Amino acid sequence: MGWFKTPFSRHVLLANSDSDLGEQLNPWAFSLLRYWLKSVFVPVARDFSVIDAVVHYSNQKLASHFKAHPQLALTRTAHPDVCYIRSLSESPEDLRLHQVSVDASGIMLARPDSYLPPIDIIREVDGTYAVYMDLPGMTRDQIKLSRQNVVTIVKGTRESDHTAPEIATSVTRQERKTGDFTMTFRIPEQYQRKWDSANVENGVLCIRYLKDHDEEET
Repeated sequence: MGWFKTPFSRHVLLANSDSDLGEQLNPWAFSLLRYWLKSVFVPVARDFSVIDAVVHYSNQKLASHFKAHPQLALTRTAHPDVCYIRSLSESPEDLRLHQVSVDASGIMLARPDSYLPPIDIIREVDGTYAVYMDLPGMTRDQIKLSRQNVVTIVKGTRESDHTAPEIATSVTRQERKTGDFTMTFRIPEQYQRKWDSANVENGVLCIRYLKDHDEEET
């Protein structure tokens, strides 16, 4: 049997192309797959351009994630069958998803217009592993650190200090980012999973990790 059906999917079976079964089965299976793609996924009697629909839908989705909407458009090439969907923006920063971090629990995504703390990660001469994070105006009490195995998670909220109604009635220009942020760091195996210290000084959070001597011995 070359194909079978389950309640929520269809399956195509293929054999090695250099075998007798493959020579008999594969051409028929590919023909069936092409038929499914034409009849189910790309209707033949459509009255719209699939590519235009993809570009339009992508622009809608990007508008919900970026303040400055990076408009996408279809760019044609010298080859008649090759096109690219590219941004009309001249600045690559406009397309930067500002906070995508993966840890054991999955992907944590903050709003792209939220505050993104700049970081430095350094292996220091005394053998420690250090993460430096710029958090101007914040104290250690406003920062939450947690750990999932080898991943350190840093969470906090940087609040605006001048846009409250009792301070300012309007904002002429605002480039300093505020809002919730979540950063994750995977600590190398040769260091202890739990940080040794985490202090804020002059608006800079420093998280230090010591060498894991048990790991070195193994």
